[in-house]
Formats: sequence, C-alpha cells, structure tokens
Amino acid sequence: MKKILFPFALASLLFASCSNDETGTDNDLIPATFSADISLTRASLSTWDPDDAIGIYMLDAGTTNISEAAANRKYLTPAADGKFSPAAADQTIYFPVDGTRKVDFVAYYPYTAGLTDDIYKADITTQSSPASIDLMTARIASTADEPLDKDHTAVVFIFGHRLSRVEVNVEAGDGFTNADLAGLAITLSNQPLKADFELLTDKLTSGSETGTITLNTAANGRKASAIILPQEGLTGRTLTFTMKNNSIFTWDIETDRTFETGKKTVFNIRLARAGIEVTTSIQAWGIQGTVNGDIIQQ
Repeated sequence: MKKILFPFALASLLFASCSNDETGTDNDLIPATFSADISLTRASLSTWDPDDAIGIYMLDAGTTNISEAAANRKYLTPAADGKFSPAAADQTIYFPVDGTRKVDFVAYYPYTAGLTDDIYKADITTQSSPASIDLMTARIASTADEPLDKDHTAVVFIFGHRLSRVEVNVEAGDGFTNADLAGLAITLSNQPLKADFELLTDKLTSGSETGTITLNTAANGRKASAIILPQEGLTGRTLTFTMKNNSIFTWDIETDRTFETGKKTVFNIRLARAGIEVTTSIQAWGIQGTVNGDIIQQ
C-alpha cells in the first residue's frame, strides 16, 4: 500500500530533523569510561571487592555545577579489577554533546543512594564492617593538556582516604604469654562519631556527638584497628585494654595528638604485669612522629 504524507506530517518530520541537528541524537551521546585505583590500602586491607560501588558526579569544568544532571550516578566494578560500569542503563554518564564543553569528575566510596545536598553522612559508631565506613574520594579536573570531553573519554580516578585510622599491635610482656592475650578487648573513648562530608567541596564537619568505640580485635588479641574521624585538641581520649582475666590497662592520649585525614596512627603495645610500654607512630597513610610511654595496670 502506498503511504501518503500529509502536509502536517511533512512539517513534523522537518521539525524533528532540525531538532536533532541542534541537540544531538542518541548516536551523538558519548559515555565516559571509568577506572579507579586506591592510593593506599583501604580499611579491608585489600583492593576492590567484586561489585564494589562508587558514586560519580560530572561537573562543568572549574565549578561545582553538576553537568548533564549526572549527580551521584552508581558505578560498579563486577570483576574487582578497578574497571567501573554503570549499575543500570539510566546511571550511565554521557559527555556533553558540545565538544567544546569541558567537565570535571568527583567520585566517592562507599556509594550511598539518596544523598541530601550531596553530603555524605560519615558514621564510625559501629566498626564491625570497616570497609563500609572507610570514606574515600577522588577528583579529576579537565586541563589544557588533558581535557575531559566527548573526544577524551577515559577517566582514571585515584582514591584517597578522607577519615583517619588507628591500628594497635600488642605483645605479651613480663608476666604474660601470648596465650594471655587471646580475647583481649580494646576501646577508644571520647570519639566524635558522626560527620558531614560535602562531596563537591571536600569539606568535613564533625558533629557534637561523642562516644566510646570498640576496635576490631583479632581473636588472639595481637592486632586491632578502627576507622575514626580526623580530630585534634580533644581531651578525655583513652585507650583501654581489658584482658579475659579482667586485668585492665589504660593509655591516656595526649591532648595535642592529632588524628589526620588520610593517615593512620599505629600504637605498638607491650602488656606486662608492671604496666604497658607504648610506642606510637603515624605511618602508611603518612608519617608524623613517635611517642613513648608507660601505662600502669589498674
């Protein structure tokens, strides 16, 4: 059957053709390709895990303005190889069709749906799953030498830690054996528990709520760790070591000791009948200094 095009139909086709010329068709949409590394080990002491999810923002270059409505898009690394793909088709980030428009990218881990005002709510109250509270971010900006646009689509993120970390290594001293360390419990008091992290400006603001956190401690009592919020100038911070026989040792952390963003503080502890020998250093995420002291058994 012969098809007849009426005048209004011809006009509609002409309008559609002009519209496509101006705004671009689906074939013009160029997706970004993302890969990511972690600058140092993360809380789980590994690299990416299968299906780890990150959130990604595309911004107009040199601004905090979200480009193409690409805000908090969810991307996954199914093979844990650092190559990220959209969690669903509607999460795909496309570059602006106009090749002269440059963009920047911001990414964070762990992905959280439904953020308000692009603020990540950090909460270190529960330490049972360190990787899930180990906030990391990455930012890459378009430059004259390395532009980011539809003709330069490869985006490589290098993630860095935005909180701080405490690690404790414990040894048995005079009067104890390694067997005595099994079942050791370690806590850290007067810790800020929650903070707001503004993803587009890299600003962290701690709340007023404080409390005592329980470190993740190995069954043999030899190693422990916790993710904490960056802090300085706080009083009343105490590391408490409780052995299975209810012997208690404490170490009062100096008021001027800082716990900095992206750094970990390592406490090397030697428990003895007469007290504790403590060596503290900041390393791996950055090195600051060392302090020695004794803790008397209570």
